Amino acid sequence: MAGAGRRARAQITMSVGVRIDVVATAAWGWLSLATGLAVIDAVTPLIAAGGIEARLKWPNDVLAGPPQPWASWRASWPRSLNRSQ
Repeated sequence: MAGAGRRARAQITMSVGVRIDVVATAAWGWLSLATGLAVIDAVTPLIAAGGIEARLKWPNDVLAGPPQPWASWRASWPRSLNRSQ
């Protein structure tokens, strides 16, 4: 499903079902964050050659577009989380 996001950005929505009986209850809170990171890992090889960067905006929101010069958030991440270094 596609729609219009904020600032006239295109928005693509999808739903994924997970059997909760196979995920430990303690991990439920991390599931949306892990999903967002998995999406970034999956799309980065496909879009990087076009100068497009995928980044996590919210635990389950992934932004994709050209790198922005004002986006210094990556430099403030701990080195262990910053995959570009």
